[in-house]
Amino acid sequence: MDSPAVASAEVAQKLILQVTAGNLRQNHLYIGGHLDFFPADAVGPARRSGVNGHGIEITLSGLDRTIYTDIPRDAKTGKPRQFLRDRQSIRQFYRHHQIVEGSEVLIERLAERKYVLSAGKSPAETKKPRAAEFFAGIGLVRLALERQGWDVIFANDIDEDKAQMYRDNWPGDNHLVVGDIHNLQPSDIPDCELFTASFPCNDLSIAGRWEGLSGKESSAFWGLIDLLDGLKSRKPPLILLENVVGFLLRNEGSDFEKALLALNKRGYNVAA
Repeated sequence: MDSPAVASAEVAQKLILQVTAGNLRQNHLYIGGHLDFFPADAVGPARRSGVNGHGIEITLSGLDRTIYTDIPRDAKTGKPRQFLRDRQSIRQFYRHHQIVEGSEVLIERLAERKYVLSAGKSPAETKKPRAAEFFAGIGLVRLALERQGWDVIFANDIDEDKAQMYRDNWPGDNHLVVGDIHNLQPSDIPDCELFTASFPCNDLSIAGRWEGLSGKESSAFWGLIDLLDGLKSRKPPLILLENVVGFLLRNEGSDFEKALLALNKRGYNVAA
C-alpha cells in the first residue's frame, strides 16, 4: 500500500494533507497518523453494506455535495485503514479541483461528525525555497532560515563534535555531510536557491592569527568558490557569507575585496 499523505499542519479544527501520487492513482485521501482527527467510532467494516450510523459527513467544496463516509477496516487484521471510503467521490473532487501530486487539501471540522473538504495550495505555492548550509556548525543559520520559511536540504561541516550537536538539534536528518569542503564534489550538492557560508573566522578575527583568507582555517572560503566553479549552471542565485568584523578590516579590507571580486567573477552582484 502507498505511504500515507504527509500532514503539513494541524491547527485547532483544521488538518492540511499533501496529496501523493498514490492518492491520485488509488483515488484515496490518506489520513495516516491522523485517525484522532475523526470520531473514534468512525471506523466501519472492511466492506460497507448500508449505513452503520457511525460515519461522518464531508461536504466536498466546489461540488456542492455532501458524502457520508467512514474509515474501512483491513479485512485480515481488522485494523483501521489509512484512508476515507468512497473513492468515486474523492476522484471527482480531485478532478474538479485539478489536484496534482504535491497539492494540499484542507479538512475542516465543523462539528463532531461534520467536515468540509476543500482544495488548498498547489505544488508551486507550497514549495519552499531550498538552501545549502556550508560550515554549518551546530545549525544556527538553519534555525534562522527555517523560521523564515526556507528548507535546508544540505549541510556540511568538518568538525565532528559540532556535527553531533547538529544531529541532536535535527534528529532524523540525513543530509549533513561531515568532511573538508575541499573534498566535496559538485554532484554531492543538490539544486538550491541559496548557499550560506559561515566560514572559519580563526584567521580573520582580531583575536586570532590574522592571516586572512590565505590562513589555514579561513582559506576554506576558497573551497566554496571551487564548488561554485564545479556547479557551473547549477550555481545558486543567492549566496550569503557571514563572518566577524575582522573580515572587513584585515589587510585594510583587501581580503574582503578579494572575496567579493571572486563572487563577481562568477556572475554575482555583491553587497556588504
